[in-house]
Amino acid sequence: MSKEFKKALNEIPLTVYQGDLTEYYSSMSDEYKAAVSAEDFISFFMGPSRATFLWHDYEAGGTNAKTTVPMQFAGVRTDMDLNVIDIPIDIYCKLDCDKLPHPEAVAITKINPMKCLREGLPEPEFFRQINQEMSLPSTCVTGFNSMKYDEEMTRFGLWRSLIPVYKREFENGNSRWDLLPVVSAFASLKTPGLIVPTNEEGLPTVKLELLALANGITQVNSHNAVDDTFALIDLAKLLKASNQDLWDYLYENRKKKTAAGRCATGSVGMFFSTMMGAKNNFAKPVLIIGDNPSNKNSGKICVSLENVENVRSMWKLSADDIRERLYMKSESLDENGWERPPLSSFKINESPAFISFEWLSRHGFSTPDVSSLGAAIYDSKKFIDKLLTVFNKTDFPVEDNPELKLYSGFPSTNDGYELAHLANIPTAEAFSSECANFESQDLNVLYQNARAKLRGTPHISIGDDEVKAWLTHCAICQTKPLSEKESKSVVNLTNVEEVLENTDMEPSLREGYAEFLDYVKRTLGNELSTC
Repeated sequence: MSKEFKKALNEIPLTVYQGDLTEYYSSMSDEYKAAVSAEDFISFFMGPSRATFLWHDYEAGGTNAKTTVPMQFAGVRTDMDLNVIDIPIDIYCKLDCDKLPHPEAVAITKINPMKCLREGLPEPEFFRQINQEMSLPSTCVTGFNSMKYDEEMTRFGLWRSLIPVYKREFENGNSRWDLLPVVSAFASLKTPGLIVPTNEEGLPTVKLELLALANGITQVNSHNAVDDTFALIDLAKLLKASNQDLWDYLYENRKKKTAAGRCATGSVGMFFSTMMGAKNNFAKPVLIIGDNPSNKNSGKICVSLENVENVRSMWKLSADDIRERLYMKSESLDENGWERPPLSSFKINESPAFISFEWLSRHGFSTPDVSSLGAAIYDSKKFIDKLLTVFNKTDFPVEDNPELKLYSGFPSTNDGYELAHLANIPTAEAFSSECANFESQDLNVLYQNARAKLRGTPHISIGDDEVKAWLTHCAICQTKPLSEKESKSVVNLTNVEEVLENTDMEPSLREGYAEFLDYVKRTLGNELSTC
């Protein structure tokens, strides 16, 4: 957040006169006044709550949020009425030599890798700024498909940067929300005022750029984080005006406790998600049958009720057969003449768009007559136990890479204190020592990596041995043979030039990418020759 807005939050009392706010606003900088109107400023600080949304978006170098390089972050803070209340944040992340952005991602986002190299913040500083934005009390961090992508990018970025991962999600009245399932619900329920576009196949689509175009929302660049964020805010305004009750109901689902109550075992209602498919208008009637045995803390399992024959087919199958068909490729299902079992899993801490039939009926929406099927399933404990067993996963992959061990367990008490301490002191002080005091060797490795990414930063002295160890690590990453599966989505120096040659890209971006590759090769130098 801007220093001005932070100062205003600290200085302006909860009870204040409009005249005083008018005078305070007049003292703000021209940059602030260009972003925030006097009317919205006064309304926010005179309001009963200083809760805010932080609308955000990343642009990155790949599709795997856990491993890809972040390139740009944009955040726009609004009040609860969706009026901008602070100067937007737009920052770039400095690329290093351990990972390359995928040429196809660069072609889509149009972000020149050299811009990130020259203007970007080192990754630890990049995520420290993001954490500060997201940690402001009473902030609801919101995005579009954010639970599946942006939130993972934030979590793993904080993890790599030695910042406590989860505190900003729930402390001090903070929360998270995802507008994609909300849009899916509004689109499926055909709320007035929202135009839902169709794709080339004539099916409804909820892609942000197509929704923006259909509804007259201006987007200069549909894959620029700042433009995407403002388009998302305008779309949110449209939804909120379309049906305030539906908006409020789905907003409350961002709270894990609320979602847990609404998604209790035995609940029947409509589940809205793009995972339900455009052919189903992003919605299916479901019965929630219990907790996910592989994630009892937040996971839920539901059965789709729209096709009684599809449900009946599961009565005859074993749990192993159901599991096989559930995860089988569509082509293989078609070859065998099978349908995918009507089972789904979701998490109550990811803002599920589940709405009970009772609520929908009370607010004038029609609901399918599936009560008898739902009751028949719910009364068959043996059948439900079999269905839950389908999700009883035991073969969790073992990660060797410290960067990917976020979900391998919580830090020890000592390491938790150390992480909190480092996050609350300036970057130069946090990473001034050559070694950290972590009990976890993985965290010690991440600390050394973070220091290396901060080389060249004022007041942080990195020894030659540390630099050499980092460059050796980068050279190993860049020369590692990629599997056939990896080579489809990941690039390093073994395949990047071929991928770059076959990627349709603007000439200036191609030149920038080639220049960045030259930089990587020069920087790694001798280390590459020894790998």
